Formats: sequence, structure tokens, C-alpha cells
Amino acid sequence: MISTVSRHIADKYWKIVKHLSPDAKIDLIMMLSQSLKETEPAKVSASKYYGMWGDDGMTDEEFVSELKSLRSFNKEIVEL
Repeated sequence: MISTVSRHIADKYWKIVKHLSPDAKIDLIMMLSQSLKETEPAKVSASKYYGMWGDDGMTDEEFVSELKSLRSFNKEIVEL
């Protein structure tokens, strides 16, 4: 059973597609059919990214301090 939201979306697409030529509709059917046959992409594990930034030897406090020193602000504070 199709959800109400999905039905609403399908109806919106139909308003666009119904004016296509028969050949364009057949091409669209083939594209949709092909998309159903495609397998889902393999899931990527977070462990793949473990150690990506490496260990630079900084403590947490040093890292936070460096981040703060690199911040820049483009707003000038005006005294009232």
C-alpha cells in the first residue's frame, strides 16, 4: 500500500509526465524500471575512517586553543 505522502508526490509528477509524448513516457518507464533493478550501494562502516586525521600529539586543550586562535570574525564591534 502506498502512503498518502508518496501518493501526493506521485500525483505531482503525473501532472508533469502526462503531457509527454508516448516515446518519452516509454523512455521514462525504462529508466524507472532500471532504477528498481539497481542494487543498493554498499554500506560504509565508520571504522573505515578511523585514524584518518592521525595523531598530531596535541592534547585536547591544545587542540581547542588552536581552533580558537584560527577563528576570524568579519564583524566590527561598534561601541554605543
